[in-house]
Amino acid sequence: MKRIYTTAAFVLIGVYFVVSIATLSHYGVNWDETAHATRGQAYLYYFLTGKKQYDQALFGQGGKSSFYQMENLAFGYQMKRDGDHPVFSDIASSLFNFVFYQRLGILGDFESYHLYGVALVTAFLLFLYWWVARTYGTFAALVSVISLTLYPLFYGESHYNVQKDIPEAVYVTVTALVFYEAWLRRSTRWMIASGIVAGAALGTKLNIIFLSVPIGLWLFALGAKRVLHHFVLSSRPFRFAFFLAPIIAFGIFFGSWPWVWQNPVKNIAQSLGYYRQIGLTTAPMMLGNYYVWGFNTYAAQWIYFTTPIVTLILAVVGIAGTVWFGLKEKYKTSLYVLFLFLIPILRVSLPMTSIYGGVRQIMEYIPPMAMLAGVGAGFLIKIYKNYTRYKHYKDYSFLLQVLILLSFIPITLKMISMHPNESVYFNPIIGGLAGARERNIPGWGNSLGSTYRQGVRWINAHAEEGAKVAMAFELLSSIPKSDFRPDIKYSNLYRSGQKREGEYIIGITHQGDSARYLNYRYVQNFLVPLYQVVVDGVPLLKVWKNDIEHTIPSIIQDTHAITGIEVKRIGDKIIVEFPHVVRLTKLSLFFNERDDCTLPEEGQLFMSVDGQSWSQSAAGNLLESASYVWFKHHSEKGKLMYLFAADYLRYLKFTGIYEATCLHKYPVRVEAEGI
Repeated sequence: MKRIYTTAAFVLIGVYFVVSIATLSHYGVNWDETAHATRGQAYLYYFLTGKKQYDQALFGQGGKSSFYQMENLAFGYQMKRDGDHPVFSDIASSLFNFVFYQRLGILGDFESYHLYGVALVTAFLLFLYWWVARTYGTFAALVSVISLTLYPLFYGESHYNVQKDIPEAVYVTVTALVFYEAWLRRSTRWMIASGIVAGAALGTKLNIIFLSVPIGLWLFALGAKRVLHHFVLSSRPFRFAFFLAPIIAFGIFFGSWPWVWQNPVKNIAQSLGYYRQIGLTTAPMMLGNYYVWGFNTYAAQWIYFTTPIVTLILAVVGIAGTVWFGLKEKYKTSLYVLFLFLIPILRVSLPMTSIYGGVRQIMEYIPPMAMLAGVGAGFLIKIYKNYTRYKHYKDYSFLLQVLILLSFIPITLKMISMHPNESVYFNPIIGGLAGARERNIPGWGNSLGSTYRQGVRWINAHAEEGAKVAMAFELLSSIPKSDFRPDIKYSNLYRSGQKREGEYIIGITHQGDSARYLNYRYVQNFLVPLYQVVVDGVPLLKVWKNDIEHTIPSIIQDTHAITGIEVKRIGDKIIVEFPHVVRLTKLSLFFNERDDCTLPEEGQLFMSVDGQSWSQSAAGNLLESASYVWFKHHSEKGKLMYLFAADYLRYLKFTGIYEATCLHKYPVRVEAEGI
């Protein structure tokens, strides 16, 4: 059986690698890729050539440069503006681009960066199988590999989230397991290897720092006397390597990040400050129902709702078995794996810690969870064998093993149907992605921007020659310009809003704060989408065309001037009251401009349906742009105009307007249009 399971594991890993390579182009880039890849290329070029500026020949005829090799974002720029995450995996993914795109030309520009993640995960799956097989047996190892490969978040993001979270999850887990081997073997080589891998992890993200907690807990579980005795009886080279390993790790972190070289103490402190800023909060970030005694249950709930049910059940069995038998194990191995699983979750659940957008920031919990699933499967077989032996029944444990393996078929089929959007998976416990949307789980549907490429491909296939494209509300860097057909013009300057000049608009529609942007609400409320990326009946991305033909008919037919508007001045507030609830599209305030008053410049705009509950309008500040190039609040003398996205309201409140302004002293009238 061992040979069968080993063969099956190698076939599965091979299938993962081949399918991943074949489908790399199906996934888009992630939102952060521009920042990571541009600095990765800048630093790589410096390490390879010693030059701080790219050679012009790289961009000339016969040269082959990456989209992310930008002259204005070269080494000098990075040395001034860097300072958040370390850069090891930025450089490593850029090296893959250099080799497989620029030199060999066997992969596309963006796909070659992502090959780093696929290659890393493939190597990790081989290592994971080896470690679990020698520790728990080949069946548990096979289940662990299947559980990890078929974990939708891990599988999906291994194809595009390759500069931060995926490599960090791999490097942290490998460091933990290599350290385990080094300690038990008293091996100098293994201990040095743990330092090297820890350096890759520290050079990717600072999450590796928290690995000291499960290691410390594991050594504590072994017993102080036993640990001390083990260490003292080890060879001198091993003891030396034990203290050398963290120095090696820091050396890789430091050596791979030129920005730190300028002022090590100050710049390392700045990077630590960045992590403290995003990891800690002074006030609760979630709704109150996510907190229990001050602890944030968001991460735990997310894991519960996004883990495939078969993996969830097997992991729970593994945890139960670990708690029951873990302390009895000679080396407390299962307890160590449990600590590796729990600590990342616990550290973002403590009071005043923060996490957002799902659990990709702590993805290092996934490999030990897969291992616990393998342990759980092994426990089930062990319990069954003991039961049949006790009852003198015939042993059908092989059939039970087959049933456990077959239980992964549903999640396999589900992931195939979701491709290439596996990372947005929610399990049937919450009703899939549709159930997560209904419950409004913060971060549902967030693909980090990978879905854009599907929309771009539709535009490339269907848009007329010379078409103009803009984002709904996002930054242009979310989509590389080179992904579009050469004749397509791509710029947010083409947003025309209610002028409807015929530009294509592409935008995400998953959970987030997008609704506060007028641009986003405009396309959602005014336009009929031409194309949608839909998973479980939930749109994650849409493409619209901003013209009369694709405007919702009622918008054109029912828009009219609104009469019966009342205006009240109360202190520094101006209240606009409509005769009934309207869907407002445009508001104009007219006032007399005189020498004894000033133009309104400050203030906030709020809207309400009942006059009691107020929300800030998308317009926000009085003179904040609507993000349409043609739009000006002061379109003419004595007129202040605002655009709305067919918002339901009855009251508008302008606050913080100085009484010396012409708007407050000499108001004339209000005009409005709505549906």
